[in-house]
Amino acid sequence: MGKMRFWDGKLGFNGRVLWVLPAAGFVLFSIFAFLAARGGFEVGRYAGVCGFYQKYQRPCPGCGMSRAVIELYKGNVGGAIYEQPAAVVFVVMGFIWAVAGLIAVVRGKRLGLAERIKLKYIVLLILTVLLAGWAWRWIIDL
Repeated sequence: MGKMRFWDGKLGFNGRVLWVLPAAGFVLFSIFAFLAARGGFEVGRYAGVCGFYQKYQRPCPGCGMSRAVIELYKGNVGGAIYEQPAAVVFVVMGFIWAVAGLIAVVRGKRLGLAERIKLKYIVLLILTVLLAGWAWRWIIDL
């Protein structure tokens, strides 16, 4: 495979668009989370009650995500980890992805290392984090 470089090759228009979209999505997500943390946006009004919880009286894999993100954007990292550790990991991953994307767009070069990471490993990491967070929610709900 040769020497792996972080910056590898030119980034065309389509590549720039593909890197800007996650960054823009993270910025929009952050705006809504910040507004919710400051009381300007009520998540429960739009998200509703978890159907899984209503049916089984147990938390679903995503239970606590909204509360955790709101706590995180309030600056209460401990409270966010308590509510749903997976949410904290996902916010950090989103931030890293957004920053890397903006750097790639500004530099006009592809992220060679980032593009070599296999999708199956990313999916495995996300599932592992989500299942660990779900296990945590079950433990604290007992």
